Amino acid sequence: MRTIVLIITISAAVTLSAQRGAPAGPADPLAGAWRGTLRSSADTQTALVISIVKKGDVYSGVVNTGGTTEAPIRKISLTGNRLAVDAGSDSKLGDVALTTELMVDGNKATGSGTFSVGPHRFPVTIELTRRPPAEVVQPQVVQRAD
Repeated sequence: MRTIVLIITISAAVTLSAQRGAPAGPADPLAGAWRGTLRSSADTQTALVISIVKKGDVYSGVVNTGGTTEAPIRKISLTGNRLAVDAGSDSKLGDVALTTELMVDGNKATGSGTFSVGPHRFPVTIELTRRPPAEVVQPQVVQRAD
């Protein structure tokens, strides 16, 4: 009898451990922080983060280029696996905008777009990855009384 109870207990523990350890994919196909690069035709790379949130049935968010410039998303749409993002804001140089057409495949998005500053437009290619929240490094603070 003890052997049966022990086997059932071990089986339950292994099952629960496997369920907890399995990374759950995001339920929403767009929401999250998409991180990667924006590459110009001159082969210059700039860090790019597109952060998308969903409130009710509406998506919104911001685009951060180079870690210094942040612009609100003006328009976002997902048709099938095709994601279109239009973001921009005013600056002293004129409107700074990013318009993209990306193909989403799970947690990866790739495609092309146009980065514009005032009247100047630059073709770009974009590669992004969305990391599940469990993989995002969180700073840990050790508390102690000295």
